[in-house]
Amino acid sequence: MVKWGLPPMNAASAPPPIIRTAWFRAGLVVGGAGWLALVWSALCTVPGVPWNPARLSASFALARGLPFYALRDSGAHLGWFYGPVTPLWYLPVALTDNPTLALVLAGVINLVTMLAPFALVLAAAGVARGRALGGATLVAGVLLAGDHTHWAA
Repeated sequence: MVKWGLPPMNAASAPPPIIRTAWFRAGLVVGGAGWLALVWSALCTVPGVPWNPARLSASFALARGLPFYALRDSGAHLGWFYGPVTPLWYLPVALTDNPTLALVLAGVINLVTMLAPFALVLAAAGVARGRALGGATLVAGVLLAGDHTHWAA
């Protein structure tokens, strides 16, 4: 039977010597700062992706009481033929009056939507806890941040 999770830590076991060095900790700080810079640059480019405003248009219509499905006698046609989940998912960002802020907040929602299930699965499986869970989620974020178009709204 395969046992999942971290091996039990006893009082006699200590972290490897490299983890206790200042260079290792400095590398973690530099790596974390680099990841934050990558996240910030990706979030700043979300408003520049041409399809993002069209993806949020149904949420803006719903927030303002307009239909986003084309009816025979309705005014503007958004061309929205998808289900209602996406407009409802992005409804909180459509409550802002600033479309650029709404696009950046939609990118944050996408980031959380991608990383939260990863962290929940690792936590539920008992594979990672505490710092290991945060580190594994950070690694997933780094891997996902390589192509920032996935963060698009």
